Amino acid sequence: MTKTIGIIFYISLTMSFILLILPPEITWGVYTPNYLGWFWLLVCLPTTLITFIWAGIQDIKNKTLRELVIRVLIFISILIISCGYWFYKAHESGNL
Repeated sequence: MTKTIGIIFYISLTMSFILLILPPEITWGVYTPNYLGWFWLLVCLPTTLITFIWAGIQDIKNKTLRELVIRVLIFISILIISCGYWFYKAHESGNL
């Protein structure tokens, strides 16, 4: 069960990051997100967060700290890269 949760976590994290990197013209409509943006907001992000928490709890229960540390480091590194990308795109468009 933990392996399945881990696979779902890594797939959803990868999909979330790929959808984040896409240009806003593809993921956003005029005033609201289009279908791809809604998929990112309503499916990818919650799935990533829920599986991250669930897998973390399972790792703590099973005392597999190595997997927990690897998962947390990957999650934090993707989060830092995403924030850096947001600031870069905001600076590039003149919003900073």
